[in-house]
Amino acid sequence: MDQETLCWSCANAYAHKCEWIRRCVPHPGWQAKPTKIRMRADDGELFVRSYLVYACPDYVRDTPALRSAGRICPVCSRRFYTGVDGGMYCSTRCARLARVRLL
Repeated sequence: MDQETLCWSCANAYAHKCEWIRRCVPHPGWQAKPTKIRMRADDGELFVRSYLVYACPDYVRDTPALRSAGRICPVCSRRFYTGVDGGMYCSTRCARLARVRLL
């Protein structure tokens, strides 16, 4: 089985916290190996450049305690405690944006 990147278990894996997610630029201080991820496309396969991260200076292990300290808005990645539209989004604006994206 392939090794998983450290990013999948990081509490900072959001665009407003991580340079790699925000701009696809390798993070200074990383210990990582360049890789390619195979994805399906309409006309066959597509290979996307990525990294297998072994160590990162901004890594914080995501835990149930961190997740219960508030929810993360799936639209803007902000942490919130009292949500709108069934508690899913931090604001009415984000709830509207999510509905527009689904259309």
